[in-house]
Amino acid sequence: LEGEYKIGFWHWEQPRFPDAHLGAFAHLDEIWVPSNFVRDAVAAVSPLPVVVIPHALQFEPTPGISRSAFGLPEDKLLALVMYDFHSYQHRKNPQAAIEAFRQATLGRGDCALVVKTINGDQHSQARDELRASLADLPGTVMIDEFLTRQQTWDLQSCCDMLVSLHRAEGFGLAPAEMMYLGKPVVATGWSANMDFMNHNNSMPVHYTLEPLAETLGAYPAGPLWAEADVGHAAACIRRLLDDAGLRAEIGSRAAQDVRRQLHPDAVGKLVSARLKTLARWY
Repeated sequence: LEGEYKIGFWHWEQPRFPDAHLGAFAHLDEIWVPSNFVRDAVAAVSPLPVVVIPHALQFEPTPGISRSAFGLPEDKLLALVMYDFHSYQHRKNPQAAIEAFRQATLGRGDCALVVKTINGDQHSQARDELRASLADLPGTVMIDEFLTRQQTWDLQSCCDMLVSLHRAEGFGLAPAEMMYLGKPVVATGWSANMDFMNHNNSMPVHYTLEPLAETLGAYPAGPLWAEADVGHAAACIRRLLDDAGLRAEIGSRAAQDVRRQLHPDAVGKLVSARLKTLARWY
């Protein structure tokens, strides 16, 4: 690639880009990032241009897909929690989502939780912690296996809402996909997902910001992460469970907004405009 204009596409899930990675700028001419959250983190230390180019979405569920394909109950309202153990359970924070669901559904039997994960076999301690947090929620469906992208969209289409009380996201693919499908999303109201979430098309959850106490894999201690308000999340879930009209209204707005904002044509125009600018410069 010597002599070529090199663009890196980077994700990062903290509001500060770590010094340990600064050397990576030397190999590139420009950085593209999927969200304003990542842009702010990278641009603060970058000697290179940093441009937001979000991920594009365009897909549909398999016609006629049914819950039986995933072993899901037909007679329950289903809340979905999904993440990759490789993405760090502490960052994804499923325990908070599970506790919010527990509080929201106390004393009722018309709903169930679906927990979709991958790579649990490589994170046995985190997997055991997850299972322990679900011990008092009978009827929970756990799926820890790789699905194709189409199977993932099919599973999402079979659920009624997504709950994501993450501490930080670099883009927020699961919330974006669920909104694309017209499903209401209850998610921490901070970090990259707020590029496409708002109070009209989803339910952003209140939060406080606290520094990461200990280094977590790739993430150094110190920068702020969000602690979602579990009580507020529970109230949001309860409202959605109680009101089919509200679920439909929020889901409709979500689909309209995300399908417009993240359509391949919209994202493609951003790419085209940037490349044309570079062509004039170089």
